[in-house]
Amino acid sequence: MLASTPEPIDFGGGLLSAGGSAYTASLAKLDRAGNHLWSTRFEVSDGLLVAQDLVIDASDNIIVAVSATGTSVDLGGGAVALPGSGWNTVVAKFDAAGNTLWSEAFSNVYTRAVAVDAAGDVVLAGGCEADADLGGGALGSTGACAAKVDAAGHHVWSRHVSGPSLRDLACDAMGNIVLAGYVGYIEGATIDDPGTADVYVAKLDSAGNDLWSETFGGETVQIANSVAIDGSGDIVLAGTFFGSLDFGGGPLVSAGGRAYDPHWEGTLQWGDDIFLAKLDGAGDFVWSRSYGDAGVQAPWGVAAAGDGSIALTGGVLGVVDFGTGPLTASSSYGDVFAAKLDATGNTLWSRLYGGGPQQVGQAVALGPAGHVIVSGIFHEKIDFGFGLHETSAEEYEQSDIFLAKLDGL
Repeated sequence: MLASTPEPIDFGGGLLSAGGSAYTASLAKLDRAGNHLWSTRFEVSDGLLVAQDLVIDASDNIIVAVSATGTSVDLGGGAVALPGSGWNTVVAKFDAAGNTLWSEAFSNVYTRAVAVDAAGDVVLAGGCEADADLGGGALGSTGACAAKVDAAGHHVWSRHVSGPSLRDLACDAMGNIVLAGYVGYIEGATIDDPGTADVYVAKLDSAGNDLWSETFGGETVQIANSVAIDGSGDIVLAGTFFGSLDFGGGPLVSAGGRAYDPHWEGTLQWGDDIFLAKLDGAGDFVWSRSYGDAGVQAPWGVAAAGDGSIALTGGVLGVVDFGTGPLTASSSYGDVFAAKLDATGNTLWSRLYGGGPQQVGQAVALGPAGHVIVSGIFHEKIDFGFGLHETSAEEYEQSDIFLAKLDGL
């Protein structure tokens, strides 16, 4: 688990103090039964450290990406100077026991996602300034960027990506890279002025060259939040939309209108409804689905297995039906949802989990036995069906982390 917090945190191995950092990140490993194996806290000097993404390679090494401001960071291998005056990206690799293998810092880059390919190379995607340097020199343009470093952290290639804001990426078995996000404007938007955005998805080859790109949308807001690739190389996109959205199989129409909840940044934002779509490796339509009502429904994580099965998580405010019957959120700011679907988009099961005023699923994975692992945040309390978990947070703006393993049935 990778998490950000300004407060001390305990993953089960004892309290990790915040040290002198105002806001920093921690990394922990649990066994299959959820028991603590090890945990560590990172340090930053004169700045902030924000957890972004985590991936595990074929050798069980752990690669993390964090965003940082300040003068230096220490992710366990000694202090690394931060080269940029604004946000910097720090990528680090750990072995299965939590020992730091290497860490690298890149200037004026705000990484949103990290993935690893079959060769063990690490791919990053996010936003950048014109003078951003991911090891190959300044990119020269402000906007989105992608980069690859090898298994030892050495620069392979880096490039500017014209047009989109990137939210996620995934690698297929051939080393090709799929980027997902949106094109358009939503920053600083409100209910009355929500901006416009279209779903963006693109495929690069292993050398970072463009293979194809597609946008899907209309006059309102449609955003891809997460992307996964299954064992056949098909691409699964999850995100939010309102209005009409057509991936090639006919329009999906949202049940409500404009929906925006600014209460917690990064949680239930940019409804109205959930979309889930599958494209083949060439970007052509396979199938698409939408879920929701007039409330806010937002997916924040999607995963795909080798057999094509799909897991999805996020937050629901109102009622949502994934095809197995309506689920009604009991919380004032939304409940966690988890769902599992087969390769053709048919829902196998879906669940809501609540108990407190707000909880949201932020990441999901599929285990080798088909288990669904969900993580996210909650306030006050949450119940996954085997006992109530209560938060230690004392203020409404604070929250605790949850991790839950669900069976695949």
